[in-house]
Amino acid sequence: MGALAPVTPALRAGTRHAPTLGHAVRAFKSLTTSQYISGVYDLDWPEFQKHLWQRNYDDHVIRDPDELEKIRDYIRKNPMMWTCDRYNSENGVPVIDDTGKLTSWSES
Repeated sequence: MGALAPVTPALRAGTRHAPTLGHAVRAFKSLTTSQYISGVYDLDWPEFQKHLWQRNYDDHVIRDPDELEKIRDYIRKNPMMWTCDRYNSENGVPVIDDTGKLTSWSES
């Protein structure tokens, strides 16, 4: 019988690495954006400008129950803060710009 060809790394079956948090977030954003676009066309949902999702995210290891409660509190209160957010173009709330000047949202 003839000799077998040596197995090189290029010929081996590929191995899959476990998906990262970044992969999971990217897949979630992609799927939900596609579904939202379908809703805009099919269900008359409001259109979004430029991006449905913010570009990046922050991940953080929660180390104790007190820290967990602070994060839960932030999540509960965060939607209420949108009316005052400088990036909410519909709020009509004056903001302080980077120089400390009081301006309307559209000027900042």
